[in-house]
Amino acid sequence: MSMTGRFQRVTDTEIDALLAAPEGIVDFLLGDDVLPDLDIEKSWHAIHFFLNGDAWEGHPPLDFLIRGGTDIGTEEVVYGPARAFRRDEVRAIWRALEPIEVSQVRGAYDAARMRELEIYPDGWGSAEVDHLDDYFMAYFVALRTFLAETTARGQGMIVYIA
Repeated sequence: MSMTGRFQRVTDTEIDALLAAPEGIVDFLLGDDVLPDLDIEKSWHAIHFFLNGDAWEGHPPLDFLIRGGTDIGTEEVVYGPARAFRRDEVRAIWRALEPIEVSQVRGAYDAARMRELEIYPDGWGSAEVDHLDDYFMAYFVALRTFLAETTARGQGMIVYIA
């Protein structure tokens, strides 16, 4: 099974309800007829690396793909607990991400370092340079759009790996 980065828009009130009853998080995110608002597929780890220069560490708020937010209980949502970010946190993420251009992210590509750090999905090499624009950068743009829209709506989000 592949690990895909997913995002669900929520209100702060919905976050409060989920934190009060975290046992409902799996049904909330993965129940019948529930689709994530954004799925960036396998690009989540590479985008984290492009933004932070590290596999698992980072600089808040740009480390939001892997860290930060509030765990919604301890229940595994496929791969680890879901993490909630309130609307003010989403706004801070967007403010930090907004000035970062696609060209800057593309410039952070370092196949040797990514292989060394075992950035998911594995196998970084020269073939991925072509894949960079049509896969990873497309998801970076989709993520930017999602965060801009979520901020404009005054919503929070749930981030999880499924």
